[in-house]
Amino acid sequence: PAQTGPEGRTRLEVARLLLEKGPITAAAIAQRLGISPTAVRRHLDALIAAGEAERAALSQGTPWSRQ
Repeated sequence: PAQTGPEGRTRLEVARLLLEKGPITAAAIAQRLGISPTAVRRHLDALIAAGEAERAALSQGTPWSRQ
């Protein structure tokens, strides 16, 4: 089931950005949403665990994409 509340809405916004922008860094997502990169990574980890996102590459400023 989808999460509700602020956490769920933010996670949906993170997922939406991945779909709209393609591979994008956690820092870029954080800047667009006005939250910390650490918070974005927490949402990305949850999306990865759910099979809804993946790391696009291994490098500094790793881009993320929606699966």
